[in-house]
Amino acid sequence: MVTPAHAQGACSLQYAVKEALERMGLRRVFLDYTAVPHEHPQGTKQPDAAWVPKKLPRNRTMVLEVAVSGSLARLRRDIDMWVDPARGNVSIALAMKINRRRPEIQLEKYERDSQGSTQTVLIRKSEGQVAVSGSLIIPFESFVGRAPSKERDIQIVEAALREIAEDIWCAQQFE
Repeated sequence: MVTPAHAQGACSLQYAVKEALERMGLRRVFLDYTAVPHEHPQGTKQPDAAWVPKKLPRNRTMVLEVAVSGSLARLRRDIDMWVDPARGNVSIALAMKINRRRPEIQLEKYERDSQGSTQTVLIRKSEGQVAVSGSLIIPFESFVGRAPSKERDIQIVEAALREIAEDIWCAQQFE
């Protein structure tokens, strides 16, 4: 079930990625395939966000899955489907687990040829202070589908992650 926090998490992260791309002059490099279902041998899956480079072939290079009420184990199974070359075949899959009971978000990055998570970022609020464990780094070549010329890896910096979290917590009425 999509809750306000779930929708806000997907929307805010999409916006942060778009802003990071815009700073490199790459605002119009991707198509948004968020509402486009993906057919695979075991069925159909629709991500919470999906990025597809405009250049051919048009394959999703990154997806986002968000969970609020679902378990982290279920979220990771969904991510496994996306990075599996025979089913989802995306280069990067992001998992966002939003805690329902307290202001806490866990972001995990998975890459197709890696075993398990390649990065985890924790965002927590305690006693009015928001702590972010680091920036989210999205490898340029895997995401855009080409080697960087003057560009670099996409960084969703701590300040942007803090804003994403605050928007989600607002949707959860944790203020």
